[in-house]
Order: sequence, then structure tokens, then C-alpha cells
Amino acid sequence: MVNNIQIRQLLASRALSEAPDPRARRGRIGIFLLAILAVIDPIVNQINNVYELAIGPLSLLQATRGLVLIAVVWIAAMLPPTQGRVARMVSHITLAIGAGVAVIAINDTLWSGLEVSNLIAYVQIAYWLTIWYVGVRAITDAASALIVAKGLVVGAVITGASVYYGYITGAALETIYGQAGVEASAGWFISAKGIAGSLIAGALLAAYLGYRRYPWTSLLLALFCMGASFLTYARSGLVAMCAALVWLFMWSMRSRFNLRASWASRLLLASLCGAIILAASVGTDDLVMRWGDLDDPDKAGSGRLQLWSVAARSFINGSLGEKLFGRGFQGMLDMVYASLGIAIHTHNDLLDMLVVGGVLGMIVLVLMFAGLVVQIRATRSSSPEFAVAVAILLVLGCQSFFTGQLFLPDVMTFYLLAITAVSACVQEAGPFQPVFVARATRPAQTLLTYDP
Repeated sequence: MVNNIQIRQLLASRALSEAPDPRARRGRIGIFLLAILAVIDPIVNQINNVYELAIGPLSLLQATRGLVLIAVVWIAAMLPPTQGRVARMVSHITLAIGAGVAVIAINDTLWSGLEVSNLIAYVQIAYWLTIWYVGVRAITDAASALIVAKGLVVGAVITGASVYYGYITGAALETIYGQAGVEASAGWFISAKGIAGSLIAGALLAAYLGYRRYPWTSLLLALFCMGASFLTYARSGLVAMCAALVWLFMWSMRSRFNLRASWASRLLLASLCGAIILAASVGTDDLVMRWGDLDDPDKAGSGRLQLWSVAARSFINGSLGEKLFGRGFQGMLDMVYASLGIAIHTHNDLLDMLVVGGVLGMIVLVLMFAGLVVQIRATRSSSPEFAVAVAILLVLGCQSFFTGQLFLPDVMTFYLLAITAVSACVQEAGPFQPVFVARATRPAQTLLTYDP
């Protein structure tokens, strides 16, 4: 028979084996940090822009993101070893991207000195890259993925509410668009070129979450975000929205509009009805005005063709060092200013990276998209996760091509975490059965990781 001493030893060993791993606990802290960050960032961003608060030499937004970056780096160093082939592969890709950006930054510093604008630009990339790295390593199951996804949706709703309020009250209308006779709102954000895309990504996430629970509430949140994106009148955002909806229509047709595609079908029908209501209430005059410059090649896309031509020529005519390692961020601004009289980036991520980092910069960009494709390919092509992840990737691709996103850390963070979270939501259901239905018809079980 087992005596009392053996029983106590058995209980002690079991308690020790079931004691929480400190590294796993830090992983959970990382999950909640990512979810909370998605909510806090748009609030701090707008407060910073409205009140122009500063903490020493840094703005409130820069100081906040600096603290977040430090916390994320600490969490990244303390996370448990990466599990799963896909997570390991994407983690290695993020490290390769970081190494490439570091080489570009060092080369820029050696040739141009320590320019503040350069430092800020490279730290912005380091910000979203580090958060992506933590997301890949920390978001390992559906439970953690849904926490982050819900945080992203809440952040998108906050952003959309700001756009609506600014549009209705006239308190945050775009000055530049107003000069052209267009009433558009970006809330209290600096520009609409970033939030137009993150609002669409948030709408797609909300619609997808409706597949799991509260479909009609999720659908209303999706329409709320899509309407706000439209009211920014950012043309790249409108193209991205159309591309995402066309893809969802094609995927739904391939799925024969079955139960798994029901969330996408509802979103497509609701988007059509929403577009009709919006056109009837707001009108189409501003929309026509925004697209009215396409007839003039010199003004098409607010001068994007000129910017792209200048950027392409600067790469072709650059020295061997500039072709390989670029001119640096400030060098890009100086080049555009010398050619067009305005210091702005090229409004295209590929050309931005070609000018800033040369061939190495282009490799960095390709690696980023390769990492996202690796994550998406880990999902089944017939699954809702695959559909919404590809839709968000299309939004990023359109925004990347038509306006540039790499130097917008909050927007890049939104895209990367959204795709990472969705890719981690492995279906526990049968072939055509939503998750919330499957959970009601079978015993509870441990959530699976998304790696094959």
C-alpha cells in the first residue's frame, strides 16, 4: 500500500510539474500587450496630434512607442523556444529583415552621418518588425489569436469613430483635399493614407470573427469600418477595398457559397447595400472629384507618376554603392526635393526601398511579403482563415504599391498582427461546420496550434 509519505511526494511532484513556466507566462503577457497596444495606439496617436505633447526631445507618441519597443524586446528575449515549422521559418525571416535594415542604416550613417530623420525612419521599421516577431512566437493557438484579433477590431472601431466624428462635425476635415473641393476626414490622424487600409483590415477581421460568434454585430462593425475608410477618400484605400471584396467573391464562388463562406457572403451583400446607402446620403461628387486628375499624366494620382519616374531614374543613374545599399532615408527626401521641389517619399514601398536601401532594400521588402505568404500557406485554402488572410494581404499590397506603408509603424503592425492572428486560428470544426457550432456538439478539447 502507498503510505502518506509517498502520497505527499506524488502530490508535490505533480504540483511542480504543473507549475506555470515563467517564459510561458511572459508569452501570455505578450499576447495581452499586443491586444492592448492595438487599442491604445490610435488613442495616443490622436492625442499627440491634437495637443502636440512632448516628453523632452520626443513627442508623446514617440516616447510611448519607445517604451512599447523596450517592453516588446524584453518579452521577445524571454519567450519560450519557438515551436512549429512555420513559426520558426517566419521568425528567421524577421531576423533576416532586421539584419538587412541594420546594414542599410549603418551604411547610411557612414556616408551621411547620424541624421535624426534617418534614425526615426529605421526605428519605425524596427518597431513593427519586433512586434511581428513577438506576435509570431507568442500567438500559437486560436485562443491567443482571438484575443489579439479582437483588440485589433476595437482599435479599428476607435479609428473609424474618429473619422465619422471629424466628418460630421467638420472638425477634422482634410485641408489638402478641401483645397480641391473634397470633404474628407482622417479623424485626428496625420494622414488618411495609412488608416484607410487598417480600417479595411479591421473590417475584414470583424466579419471573420462573426463566423465564430455574433455574426450580425460583427457585420455592423465591419460596415462601420468600411464606411469610415470610404470617408477618408484615400484612393489607395478604395482600390484595396475593392480588391479584397473581389477576392472574397471569388473565394466564395469556389466554396460554392457554403456554410463556411457565409460570413463572406453576408459581407459582400452588406457592402453592396452600404455602398448604395452611402452614395444616396453623401453623394458621389467628392468621389468623382478625387479621381478627376487621371486625365492629366503630370497630376495623376496626386503626382505619383512623377514621383515614381524620379525614383526609378535615381536608382538607374546611381553609383554602384547606391544601387546596392541605397541613399538612405534622408537621401531619398533630398533627391525628391532636388527633382520636384518637395521633400516627400516616393509613395511606393518598392521604390522607397530601392532608393533608401538599393537592392538590399528590395530584398528586405520581398522577405516581408514572403514571411506573410508562409503564414498564409499554413492554412487550408478552403478555410475562412485563408480567405481573410489573403484579403488582408491584398489590402497591404494595394496600399504598399499606391501609397507606401513601411514607414507607418502603427499601420504595418496592424496588417502583420492581423495576418499572424488569423493564420493561427486553426479550425476545430468539421469541413463545413463553423467553430461555434462544433463546440456545441462535441466535448471541449485543447486548442491546436496552427503549424502543420
